[in-house]
Amino acid sequence: MISNRAVFVSNEPIKPLKLFELNIDKIKVQEISSMELGVCMYNEFPEGTFYAGKKYGQGRGFWFLSENKLCKDFASIGGGYKLNLCNIRVNDRVGFVKYPDGTMGFLYNGQYQGIAFRNIPEGVYGLVAITGKCVKVSISDNSGISIQEETSVHTFNEPMESFSVRTADAKSVRFSRLRQPYGLDFINEETHKEMKDVYKETEISDETKKKEHIESENKFNPIVNAGLQARNDGYSTESNLRTVIKLALNLYNIHSNSITRIDSISKVPIQGIANLVKIFGDTLNILQRNNPPPEATNILPNRLKQIFDVVRPCFDNIQDMSGIVWTGSTSEGFAIPDNSDPDTPYIDQEMDLMIPLAMATEGSQKGPSDMVAMQSCKANEKDIFKREYVVTELENIGKRQLSKDFPSFIWIPSSNAGYVFIIVPESMQSCISEDFTKHVCARSHETSNLFLTRSKLLAIQEEYTRGRLSAVQSDITSERNNIDGQFQGQLKLVQEGPVQTISVNYQLQEIGGSLLEFDQTVDVAIALKGVDWPTIANPWISRERNWPEKTIVNKIIEGGYHIVPKYHPGGNGIDLEWRLSFSVAERTLAHTFTDNQRKCYMVFKKLWRTYLKVPKVVSSYHIKTTMFWLCERASSSLWKDSDLGYRYLDLQNFLIFFLQRRNVPNFFIPENNMLSNVDPTDIDVVLAKAQDIRRHQFEHHKSLVTPSSAFHFA
Repeated sequence: MISNRAVFVSNEPIKPLKLFELNIDKIKVQEISSMELGVCMYNEFPEGTFYAGKKYGQGRGFWFLSENKLCKDFASIGGGYKLNLCNIRVNDRVGFVKYPDGTMGFLYNGQYQGIAFRNIPEGVYGLVAITGKCVKVSISDNSGISIQEETSVHTFNEPMESFSVRTADAKSVRFSRLRQPYGLDFINEETHKEMKDVYKETEISDETKKKEHIESENKFNPIVNAGLQARNDGYSTESNLRTVIKLALNLYNIHSNSITRIDSISKVPIQGIANLVKIFGDTLNILQRNNPPPEATNILPNRLKQIFDVVRPCFDNIQDMSGIVWTGSTSEGFAIPDNSDPDTPYIDQEMDLMIPLAMATEGSQKGPSDMVAMQSCKANEKDIFKREYVVTELENIGKRQLSKDFPSFIWIPSSNAGYVFIIVPESMQSCISEDFTKHVCARSHETSNLFLTRSKLLAIQEEYTRGRLSAVQSDITSERNNIDGQFQGQLKLVQEGPVQTISVNYQLQEIGGSLLEFDQTVDVAIALKGVDWPTIANPWISRERNWPEKTIVNKIIEGGYHIVPKYHPGGNGIDLEWRLSFSVAERTLAHTFTDNQRKCYMVFKKLWRTYLKVPKVVSSYHIKTTMFWLCERASSSLWKDSDLGYRYLDLQNFLIFFLQRRNVPNFFIPENNMLSNVDPTDIDVVLAKAQDIRRHQFEHHKSLVTPSSAFHFA
C-alpha cells in the first residue's frame, strides 16, 4: 500500500513486455491536479537530483505522465495523451509497459492507450508520485505479467487530414492538409484542441476588423441585394436567379479552386505563395548550378579542394586524410552564399569536414552517474613528449582496428539521448602508450573504466593547429611572391571547441571580369567511426513513413554514423561526453530531394537567415531537421507544382509548432530535444517572429535579398 504525498521508485528495473500496474484505492475529489506515473534512470537519486511530484524536480533521466501531458525531465514535451490521470476513480487501474524497441505506453483498466515515449533506455525504474487527487494506491495483482506486444505501437497516422473553411455564403467547405507534428508523434487536431494554437492570430485592431467586415460585405452584398429585390417584388426572375447562382459559385470557387484559394492566416492566394517559392527558389538555385554535389560525395570540387590543400598543413599531425568525410550544407547542395554588396561582391561560404581517426562500437554498460569523480591520468610536468603525437597515435589505433584482431573503442550512452561516453577497453589498454593514457584519458572512481576524454583531445589538436597557422601563412606568402598563379589569401583560426574553424580570405576573378572576395570557413572535426547502427536509433529504421524509400533507408544504415567530440549543452559531461552524428545520413537524405523540395527548403533557409537567426535559438540544422520531418509525412506525390504553396506553409507551421512546444526533436533520435537548453524567453522571441512571417507572407519575402550576380564555382 502506498499513500500520502510522496514519490516512490521500484526496487528493480522495469523489464520489457512486463506490466507495471497500480490500483487506485483512494482519491480526494476536490483536488484538480493528478498523480504522476512513469520511469526514471535511478533507484536512488544521486546528489543534485530530486523529484517532488507535480512536475517539480531537477536532473535528467525522467519520463512520466502528468494529467494528460507527457513530460521529459520535468518539461512537457506534448499534451493531449489519451489517458488523463485527472479522470481516474477509485478501483481504477493504471499502468504502463515498456517494449523491446524502447517505446513505452500506458494502460487504463487494462486497455492500451497508445505510445507515449520513444527511446526509453534499458535499466529504468518505475516511478510514481502520489500527489493531487490521488491519495492511496497499491500494486496491482497484474503487475509483472507478460504483455503481448501491441501492434498499435507502430500504428501510422495518415499524412493528410481534413479541415473546413467557412465561405462567404456561410457554407462549410472541406479540404485536406498535412498533419502537424505533436511531441514525438503526430496526432489529430480534433482530439488535441491546443494544436489550433499554431494558427492563432494576434489581437487585430478594431479598425482592421471593420475594414475586413466591409470587404466581406462588398463580396456578399450582391447576393443579399438580389434576394431583397425578389422579396420586394414578390417573385424572382430567371435573370435574378442566374445572378445569385453565378455569384455563389464564384465565392465557392475562391475557396475550392487551388488557383484562387486563399490562405486563411495570411489572407493571400495559395498560388501566389507557390509562385513566390518558385521565383526565389530558381534564383537561389542559380548559385548551385555550377557547383552541384558530386556523385562521389567525399571528393571535393576543384575550388574547395584547393582551399583544403591550403589549410591541410595545419593538421599535418594527422597523416592520412584519405578517409575524410565531406558534410554540411555545401556537400548537400544547399549552401546559400551571402553577397552583401553588389558593387563589391563578397561571398561568405562554409565547408564542413570530418576526419574519422578510429572506430567505436556500442557497449552494454551504463555511463558513470558521477561525472565529477574522475581521476585524471596526469602527465609529468617535465615530460618533453610532444602532445600532438597522441592524435597521431589515435589515428594509428584506427589503422590497426581495420584488422578484426584489434579491438574497437566502446561507447555507452549518457543520460542525454544521443550522447555517449567512450571507453578504452581493457584489451586495448596494454596496446596504447603511457603518454596516450596520461594526456587524453581519465579513469572513473566508480567503475575503474578508462575513458577517452573529448576535452583533452580537442585542447591538444587546437594547440597544435594554432601553432602551425603562422608557419603555414608564411609559406603561403613566400610561394605567392615567388610563383605566379599560386593561392593568395589570409588564414585565421576563428573558432575553437568541437571543430577547428579556419577562415580563408581570398579573391577570385569572375567570368565577367569583376573581382569576387571570398571568406571561406573550413570546419575540421576529428571523430570516431561508429560500428553497426546504434540501438537508440533503431526505431528510425522501422517507423512508418512516406519518405525516404526503403532503398535509401538501407543505404543510410550501410553508410553508418560517427561520434564527434561534442557534449550536451545542458549536461555535466563537458570532459567526457561525445555526440552521435548522422551527418552522412543527412547528406544522403538531402540528395533525394525533388526540385520542389529543394526550392521550398532553400527559400525557407534564406528566410531563416534573414529574420530568425537572432536571438540564437534556431540554427540551420533545426531548419533542416524540420524539413526532414515534413518530408517524412509528405511523400513525393504531395510536392507537385500545385502543392508547393501548401507544403511551404506546412514547413512554416511545423517550425512554429516545434517552437510552441519548445521541442525540436532530432530526426534520428526524437527523444533528443534540441531546444532543451535554450532560454525560453529567446524561444518566445523567435516564435513571435515566425508567427509574424506566417501572417504576413509577402511583406517578409519581398525583402529577401539575393546575390546580384551568378559567379563561377569551378
